[in-house]
Amino acid sequence: MGTRENMHSMKNEMIKLLFDRRVILSLASLVIAAMILIACNSFIVSASSKTKPQTYKYYTEVRIGHNDTLWGIANEYITDDYDSVNSYINEVLNINSMLTEDVHYGQRIVVPYYSTELKQ
Repeated sequence: MGTRENMHSMKNEMIKLLFDRRVILSLASLVIAAMILIACNSFIVSASSKTKPQTYKYYTEVRIGHNDTLWGIANEYITDDYDSVNSYINEVLNINSMLTEDVHYGQRIVVPYYSTELKQ
């Protein structure tokens, strides 16, 4: 009978060891998953916290040269602060009280631009 009890005791110890291993593996998996989530979250936060530098809006006068077009001037002065070249051109038209995009040699127009430099 002693042998049967020893076998039963060994079986219980094996079951306990297997259970302990499963608990340890489960806890280790949870810790690793938590570390991955924290790392990903901090990466996302640091990426989104990179803010665009402060820009200031200015205006300058442009003299229309030979073969200049409003589109060419827009492409020269536009910045990422505008959604599109169309929105920039619409602002230029509005500033200069222009009804069409037609410009002529020697004409002077005011165009907006943005700069990170604060001018006094």
